[in-house]
Amino acid sequence: MTIRKRRNPTPGFGIPPPYQPMTGERAQLMAPGQHPHCAMMQVAAEDTHDNYVICRGLDTRTKRFYDYEEGSETKIGFAVAKPYGKRSAGVYQIGQIFPALLPLSRLGQSPGVAATTQGHPADLDEEVGILYSDEGKVINWLLLDSECQAKRCSAILTADAGPGAAVDVDNVVPLDGGQSPLDDPDDTAETISATMPPAARALDNAVCEIELNVTAGTWKITQVHEQAKAICGTLGGALSTTTASQTISSPVSMDGGQVPSGTVTGYNIKITKGMSGPSGARCIALWNETTNQYEFVYVEGIVQSVVTDWKYDATTHKYQVKTRSLVGSWDGDESDWTDCASGSQPVAQSVVTDVEDATTKLTHDKRDVYVFEAGSETTDDIVTIDAECP
Repeated sequence: MTIRKRRNPTPGFGIPPPYQPMTGERAQLMAPGQHPHCAMMQVAAEDTHDNYVICRGLDTRTKRFYDYEEGSETKIGFAVAKPYGKRSAGVYQIGQIFPALLPLSRLGQSPGVAATTQGHPADLDEEVGILYSDEGKVINWLLLDSECQAKRCSAILTADAGPGAAVDVDNVVPLDGGQSPLDDPDDTAETISATMPPAARALDNAVCEIELNVTAGTWKITQVHEQAKAICGTLGGALSTTTASQTISSPVSMDGGQVPSGTVTGYNIKITKGMSGPSGARCIALWNETTNQYEFVYVEGIVQSVVTDWKYDATTHKYQVKTRSLVGSWDGDESDWTDCASGSQPVAQSVVTDVEDATTKLTHDKRDVYVFEAGSETTDDIVTIDAECP
């Protein structure tokens, strides 16, 4: 016959202890071995380490609060491991509070660290080892952060930038509710560096969105108000087929892009048969990514007055000309005979006989007419020689 031991009241409580029917003894109030613990931790030092951050908080195992003070030998705080996906310096800011765990793994009470890859292991074959601080101490605690540095922000470019270029941005504002990446979130002039997309070009003061590469700790521009690729305006001065460039007045974007501030210059790349037009003529220019310049592709409303015929009036003893106004084609009305200006007695005069493709360039068929006067004003003998221009 088995006699069960008499139950004794739990010391200090005045109630019977829980009964363990398998052994007939009092049930244990605490299971032996290592167990997870949870505590609240506060970031107490600048985040300069990739894998961990220095915090202060209550160690639930010892019921002791560990404070931190830079340079102190007694207030050393905790080295708390970062989550694997946030293992890069500069992610956390002093004063942030997060829950932290003492996790259990095959390594014991250690969150571990990937052997070669920063952050998560590259694959299932990469070893995970014990995480140590720079001082050689094993790190046990692991942050469980519900809030961290923003990974997506709006910003403004501080300079012109081409494809793949690194450029500083300011006026950084988080878009995902995270903490600002700036040292002083209220300082709109503080800048961070970001990389342009490989096929985008933008101008100073362009609005953009930037995204953090957590593993590399770098920022890239994902969206940006790009520079206008096509603009229209008016010529700031006369443009001839041999003029290398001319300013474009009142430029307007044709594709919704940002128009450069200040003087905008268009280039006449087809010098031998380039664009031409008077000052004020409407024009279109496209951006050439290879030469980094706007180049004329159209000039509208080409207007030019040319001499179409020329003679010497034997009655009035004056030189006379006929003119035609070219407005995009050979369609202007030819004028009547008109006396040349007083004292104007040219030896030779180029006469235009035809024009083609006047909407983009003027190609004249010319002949030079030479007139020689013999004797006095009362002499009517005139000799005319026609010759085609080269």
